[in-house]
Amino acid sequence: MTTTRAYDHVFRLCPRPHLNQCRAFLNLQLDQYPLTTELEKRLIPQIVQLVLSPDDHRICLGNWNSAKLKSLSSAFLPADLSEAIEAVLLDFFRTLVPHALT
Repeated sequence: MTTTRAYDHVFRLCPRPHLNQCRAFLNLQLDQYPLTTELEKRLIPQIVQLVLSPDDHRICLGNWNSAKLKSLSSAFLPADLSEAIEAVLLDFFRTLVPHALT
């Protein structure tokens, strides 16, 4: 049985060259993601912060809990439409996990 700690070690901390290469590629993708709308400029940096943090990186795998949602709530304005938020999230998560959303 794989524990959360084992998962974290393999995917976040393991120094193997291929995993280092994957992490470097992800970081490059995150740095180069285009922020074209005001919503993206507010939301994506907060999601990137979650993805890169040791405790919240599973957000890209659909692990959303109330603490993660609360941390993102400051990125939203009352005028933001749920459809626009959903579109931004889906597009961004395709960058993080391209095979899972096709």
